[in-house]
Formats: sequence, structure tokens, C-alpha cells
Amino acid sequence: MRKQVPKAITLLGSAFFAVSLAQGGGPGNPHTLFAHIQARPTVAAPLTAAKDLQYDLVEITGPPGSSNLFAGDINEHGTVSGYYTLSNGEIHTFFFENGVFRDFSHPGSPSTSMYEANNGILYGNWGTKDRQAAGMYNPETGQWTVLPDIDYKPLNFTQRMNDAGMAVGIACEGAWDLVYNCVAWAWDPIRREYQFLTYPDALDIRAMGVNNRKQVVLGAFFSDGGVYGLLEYKGAFTPLTSSRPSFAFDINDSGEILLLYFDTWENGLLDAKGFHPLPNWLGASQTTYWGMNARGDLVGTWTGLDSQSSHAFMAIRKQR
Repeated sequence: MRKQVPKAITLLGSAFFAVSLAQGGGPGNPHTLFAHIQARPTVAAPLTAAKDLQYDLVEITGPPGSSNLFAGDINEHGTVSGYYTLSNGEIHTFFFENGVFRDFSHPGSPSTSMYEANNGILYGNWGTKDRQAAGMYNPETGQWTVLPDIDYKPLNFTQRMNDAGMAVGIACEGAWDLVYNCVAWAWDPIRREYQFLTYPDALDIRAMGVNNRKQVVLGAFFSDGGVYGLLEYKGAFTPLTSSRPSFAFDINDSGEILLLYFDTWENGLLDAKGFHPLPNWLGASQTTYWGMNARGDLVGTWTGLDSQSSHAFMAIRKQR
């Protein structure tokens, strides 16, 4: 079954958003978000954080021959999910828990990007460079559930799923390493249908996170080159920043929002008390946080000064 994108959404895309793959990008997550953003630091800031938020940073290493590790999510059990590249170019999912690295892939697909939800269900996408299917996998039954295709959007990515099975994601044109004209969607597991999330004047909008309260965080790109994080709840949108370019990646049940400011490449958590900066990986040229759990533990990627490969890490929050 295919889903027709509303006519207004089909008109969103434009050539300005044809971006190339940024380090740390890839299936199921940022999807080439940042290559057109010029305001990036060349040297990372010192390994410091706000006084009220402290973390232990731990690198995740893959098997021999693996490269470009990307950590995209961490569930309440502490399982880190992500993907990595093999020497033959295939992309496999990994799960990392208690120091153990596990490999996973969709049968017959050269690209698999899945993440483990709190209930043990895997969500994400799989396929080829030119076509990605979004869906879920039940490890207990071995059943794959494929979400409907969206017309004219051959690349469909599941970004997050909450405990009730509500998922959010994006559907795009292009190829795995060059996506554009993306639309944001929320999947209703009861009605088994999409709700498309649109915002006035946004040319490209991407749903990145959802919590158990059904709050959704997004990033929206505009024709003037602006990009801003948004919070959506029951059809109402709230901009997360007033002037600084930003992008929202995740939200937990406490309402903490994982946010990135593009002008300074500053990662942080946004909550009722304000913005809490997060530590950069010491010696990295770029550090980006992608996901978190209810406890406040985080996962992300960092790139070295050569910017040739990405490395995965987890940030375990110290309890006060």
C-alpha cells in the first residue's frame, strides 16, 4: 500500500536543500543534515559541561574492519543502538550493552539501521542506497513489519518509536547519502496510518524524536537558509529557539530536549531551567549528540581533526 503525500507537501522541496553527506550522517538519523551549514567550529571546546549535568564519556568500538560507527539511540535498559560500515560497503546495525557488541542486519539488504525500543521491539529502516523501507522487527517472533510507502519518496526512515508503538520519521527523495525534499510523519499504530507534520513556510521538515507523552521534536529548514527546532503536541507547534539556528534530535519523558545550535555547534539539553551545554569529545573536531533515554544518558558521534571517519560514544549521566 502506498500513501499519497498531500499536494502542499509535494511542493516543499527545492534545489537549495540538495546537501551532501556530512560526517556522522546516515540512515535513520541526521540524513545529511549539516553539509550546507557553514558555522562550524574547527577545534572542539574543552571537555566541560554545565555544573548541574555531569557525564562519563565512553567510546564504543566496533569489530575489526568496521568504520564510521554511529550511535543513534539508548534505551532505558542501557542498550546502545547504531550502525557501522563494513569493508565491503555494507551497513549493519549494532547493539552495545555491558561492553558486548552485537551485529544485526535485515536479510538480503546491504543497508540496515535499526534501534531497540524499551519494549524490545526494533525500529528503523533497511534497503539499498536508492530505496529504504521503514518499519519494525520483533525479535521474539522474527516478524518484520513494513510501513506503507509514501508516493514520490523512495527513502523512508523511522527515527524514533515510543513504548506504545507510535513512531516518527521522514520520507525523502534522492539517495541514502544525498537526501532532500523530506517530509515528516507520525505513525499511529492503532489506526495504522500516517499523520504528516507540516509547518508554515518550511521547505523541508524532519521529525526526529517522540516520547511516551506523544510530544514530537522536529527540525525545519526554510528558504532563507534558516533552520530551527520545533516541539509538536496535539497539532500545535512551539519554536524552541527565537533567533539562533538550531535542530532538535530527541525528547524524553521528562521533557528534556536534545538540541544543537548550528552557529556555535553547541550541543545541549533544553528543559524548564534553560539550556544545559553538553561536553565535547576531547580532541574532536566535531561532536554531535543524537539520542537519550529517560534517565538522561546520551549517545552520539565524534570526528577527528581529519574529519575522515566518525566514532560512536555513550555519555552516562552522573547522579547528583
